[in-house]
Amino acid sequence: MGKQSLSKATCDFASPHTANLDTELWEPCASDLKTYRHFDAIMSREAIKSLVRNPSAVAKHAFRPLLHFEKRWRRAPKQGVKRSEKVRPIRYACRKDAYIYKHYRGLLSDRYERRLLESGLHKCVLAYRRIPVAQGAHACKSNIQFADEAFRCIERLGKCSAVAMDISDYFGSINHERLRQVWADLLDASALPADHEAVFRSVTRYRYVDLNNAFVALGYSAPDSDGTLRFLRHPSKIPLQLCTPQEFREKIVAADLVQKHEEPFGIPQGTPISDLLANAYLFEFDLAMTAYASERGGHYFRYSDDIPHNISPTRMLRMAQALCFAA
Repeated sequence: MGKQSLSKATCDFASPHTANLDTELWEPCASDLKTYRHFDAIMSREAIKSLVRNPSAVAKHAFRPLLHFEKRWRRAPKQGVKRSEKVRPIRYACRKDAYIYKHYRGLLSDRYERRLLESGLHKCVLAYRRIPVAQGAHACKSNIQFADEAFRCIERLGKCSAVAMDISDYFGSINHERLRQVWADLLDASALPADHEAVFRSVTRYRYVDLNNAFVALGYSAPDSDGTLRFLRHPSKIPLQLCTPQEFREKIVAADLVQKHEEPFGIPQGTPISDLLANAYLFEFDLAMTAYASERGGHYFRYSDDIPHNISPTRMLRMAQALCFAA
């Protein structure tokens, strides 16, 4: 078997971001059945529904550690200058946990979408949502179309100021107590029900295992003489369930490969519910920014975390008042 970077292989094994849901009650279909590699076995659709639709079972559910790898890429040179490599930690859930996240994402997404519509934010928040290219159309807008709309908006305004900003490590800086409040507000509740609390804890006090370390511990790869990891068997021969429960306890847990996220902030990027939580977290900020822009004849758009860096919503608004939308 030739040498191969496991960081490349992990991209093939990872769970992709989940598409947004249109209905409150998620009905798993054949395409929803997860076939990526993780610590647990494949589940039937009936078993999935039996679990995710039982709040008592979810409240007592023991969530498994996420699998972690780093996604790396280098942006195109700017004015001929080579730009530094960007690194994004991706942590994705085992099948059973991913189904729970997807179901609860649906429960929250329906409420969040209604709030966006009621508050007039449905045309401002662009990321992680299915926005049809036209009313009644099946196809949804892409990043290219969002960018085109922003440029057309600038052209219509004529003489104006346009500012683009970004939050550094946005997912990693989300405050847990604030997120709990946002989550409860979506449910119109003063506190999270037991099942929602369990899901909340799993994405705030999450555990994870580095995928490269897991492959080595389970005998799927080993370091070469120069330290380069190489597969000990062809990647296609690595089972979808990486190990038995006993092997998980003996080779993963007992080997201290499980790491814990103990900070009071940060959620993993890569679970089916993370994107919805990241959007909902900025609801009040989106309201304030949209109102400010509208009062001055301007427009506000947010795609993912493309707004100011590492500062409070109040300070973000003050910066925007100083910089943006001044005709």
